Amino acid sequence: MDDTSSVAPEPWLSRVRGRIKPMCDSCVTATEVDGGGVGLLSSDGVRAVLYATDDVSMALEDVQTSLGEGPCVDAAAGRSPVLISDLRDPREGVQERWAFFLPEAERLGVRSIFVVPLRVGGIVLGTFELYRHTAGRLPAREVTTVLRSADDMGIALVDEGSPEDVARIGSVAASVHQAAGMVMVQLDTTVEEAMAQLRARAFAEGLALTDLAAEVVDRRRRFAKEQG
Repeated sequence: MDDTSSVAPEPWLSRVRGRIKPMCDSCVTATEVDGGGVGLLSSDGVRAVLYATDDVSMALEDVQTSLGEGPCVDAAAGRSPVLISDLRDPREGVQERWAFFLPEAERLGVRSIFVVPLRVGGIVLGTFELYRHTAGRLPAREVTTVLRSADDMGIALVDEGSPEDVARIGSVAASVHQAAGMVMVQLDTTVEEAMAQLRARAFAEGLALTDLAAEVVDRRRRFAKEQG
């Protein structure tokens, strides 16, 4: 897969993707992992995929967006790398934290995963994720390579855009929030519960969260209260 994305093809995003793609591809080669992906992050935590090297990377990005849990979510929230050498090892401490993500990673054949946040100053703009089908630590020199790549990607996000473009990173997935507001009204519930319902429905149907949100916003999908 040469280029995949769930982000609308706007001029600025196209330019950014053009710079991010070789950085991601080069880092994947240098670290000898099996694939990688880059996701942008809205100001309140909704992810949108910018680039993925292959179908597995795209699936990893999408499933974390739908579930709202996983290494990318934690790396962004904690503003620090999440480096898991073996997803099956209880000593990694992720069995309970990622109860829904882990079976999906297993289904995809992913055994180790390494994520670093894309930061500019104190702001997290997204995450850079690498995966392998085999267990094993990422050597220190390769961790350094990943961190440098992430720094370069963060700079690229800013360099390629005007201040208005950079500010719009926070609204890349605005349709998800619009959909959550519509579901909130349809179900007469809180926006948090509406978002949970969106995530659950997307996961159950194998859809990207942004795709389901588009159906809701376009009124091709409506949520109804359970009759009881």
